[in-house]
Amino acid sequence: MSKVYLGILILMFTLSGCAKGQPLTSTIKDQVAPTLSPLSPLSPLAPEPTAGTVDLAVTAAVQALAEKLTAPTEAITVNRVETVQWRNSCLGCERPGQVCAMVITPGKRITLEYEGQNYEAHTNQDGSYVVFCTGGGTSPTADK
Repeated sequence: MSKVYLGILILMFTLSGCAKGQPLTSTIKDQVAPTLSPLSPLSPLAPEPTAGTVDLAVTAAVQALAEKLTAPTEAITVNRVETVQWRNSCLGCERPGQVCAMVITPGKRITLEYEGQNYEAHTNQDGSYVVFCTGGGTSPTADK
């Protein structure tokens, strides 16, 4: 009698695997939420802005210089934009007594011009942090 029940039990498990519908278990891939999209702003794979698109870091740098000089943003010219990896959170503009997190910080070195004078803005990747170095800051770790 127990062999009959065992045979029926095996047959039920075998047939239940062939049934259409949702599986009883999911894979680990289904259970883990993605943490970082390959095209997120902090990803090194994020594409550079192309002609006709807005670069938030450049926009922020122009706005910051306009505020600093009390000048109209339309009078500021963007001469050069470089993608860099800053060696710390101070974006290469360390000042005496300032504490900088020692982390590689992706960002931009942006050369701006207003009334014949050049200004160098250092930003993080998305432009949420902009500094102007005076007296020369340190170099980034590597240009991209």
